[in-house]
Amino acid sequence: MADSVRPGTERFLTRVEQGLIAFLFINPFLDFITGYMMNNGIRLGLPESVTVSLVIRMMVLAVMAAYLVLRRDWDAVWVPLPIGLAALLSVAAELLAGRDLAFFADIQYAAKFIYNLAAFMVFYHVLKRRRDSRETRLALLNSLFVWATSWVAGSILLTFVLDIYASAYYNYFGTAGVRGFFFSGNEATAILMALLPFVLRDTLLALRGGPKQFRDLLRLLPPALAVNALLLIGTKTAFAGIGLSVLLLVAYAVCEAARLRDLTRLYTMICALGVAALMYVGMTAATEGRAAQVINKAVWQQTYYLSNVQNIPQEIIDQMTESEKQALQSKGSLLGRLLSGRMGLLSYNFREWRNGLPSTWAFGLGRGSRLRVIEMDLSEIFLFYGILGLLCFCWAYARQLWRIAKAFVKRWDFDGFCVMVSLGAVGGYAVLAGHVFFTVTGGFYFAMVLLYATIHYDLTPMQRRETRGELRVDSGELTVDNDKLPDAT
Repeated sequence: MADSVRPGTERFLTRVEQGLIAFLFINPFLDFITGYMMNNGIRLGLPESVTVSLVIRMMVLAVMAAYLVLRRDWDAVWVPLPIGLAALLSVAAELLAGRDLAFFADIQYAAKFIYNLAAFMVFYHVLKRRRDSRETRLALLNSLFVWATSWVAGSILLTFVLDIYASAYYNYFGTAGVRGFFFSGNEATAILMALLPFVLRDTLLALRGGPKQFRDLLRLLPPALAVNALLLIGTKTAFAGIGLSVLLLVAYAVCEAARLRDLTRLYTMICALGVAALMYVGMTAATEGRAAQVINKAVWQQTYYLSNVQNIPQEIIDQMTESEKQALQSKGSLLGRLLSGRMGLLSYNFREWRNGLPSTWAFGLGRGSRLRVIEMDLSEIFLFYGILGLLCFCWAYARQLWRIAKAFVKRWDFDGFCVMVSLGAVGGYAVLAGHVFFTVTGGFYFAMVLLYATIHYDLTPMQRRETRGELRVDSGELTVDNDKLPDAT
């Protein structure tokens, strides 16, 4: 990024960078506050589809855009422009097809996607300027992951113990699960799935060989909080998130023990899981068995739901929209139930896309004409924004993920392994269950994990063109311009 700003602007941008770093640690509060307001009907005069956290984050997005312009980082500025163009063309395709549309929904959906992308680009440069080494940048991100996990998971557990929580989901069996004050159990799940591998990693590195002092137990609390919060959320994806992270990290520790005859990491992992189990026992005792009841109910519902076809009263079916009926029909198969009816919504939207005009094939159905989203991010990109949108929306992410995967294969280490577990879990969640790329909660932390991986492997940010570096002559000496190197940090 070129530092060709005017001298009088530098001090202002320094303040902006400091404010953005502070925002990283304020960010987890926003969803908690928004969920509390929505659960209690507090609107502050805002439209129903607009929340306080969305307003604040869109203001932050404006600050990030202004920051890139003032820094004259034109490479970064160009990244979201094709996405904005694809979103506008999807609106044009909606109008050409004569569909009823909600223009604000179109803007809101694309803005959320761009927000997460902008967060990656801006914080790469902010950390580069405010932290003088790769290690300090990674340490700040690690502190963020531990803090965010502790707050998100801890607040879910606290509201449950105080019995002031909202249920994670509703179905024909009634309510189930716990989401605290968060707006959506799915979004809280996305955050904890992304960060659980990192808090386990932090524990395993900090306490290699197990806890030796009482204060060491504090380092074991974040993963214990995350595991118990995911258990209380009680969705299929929450259970899968625990299983994936724990099993893969245990497998790594076992392989390390067998290969190097070193049991220290495995022993620390067992200690971390032991603290999580003790926390569960303590929480169950403190709530007079409510914790066990809630988790058992969630497990029973998910098991029954997967193994049985639901018999829905006809009067309820008659009130459903066509897409909802399609979703219900898809639950006749095990795959349909595993994906909670999303296959039916996917089939319904795909049929509309296939039967549409050529402009629909190219630019999509549009988000504003959809009464209900599919909750499968990659499918939504393709069907809502068309073939062009799929390329424009996915190119930057796909390119960076490919770079990270190549770097991981070349340099296998424990940090990289945890990165791949996190990216794999949340990437799979985005494809199968959504709530990542088009939300400013789970999607933001996916971007931060991507940023962690980029810094860890000394990669260029997604907006930079890869170059071999430039040689220049200064005062008769041959030097290398490091800012042009593909692995400059």
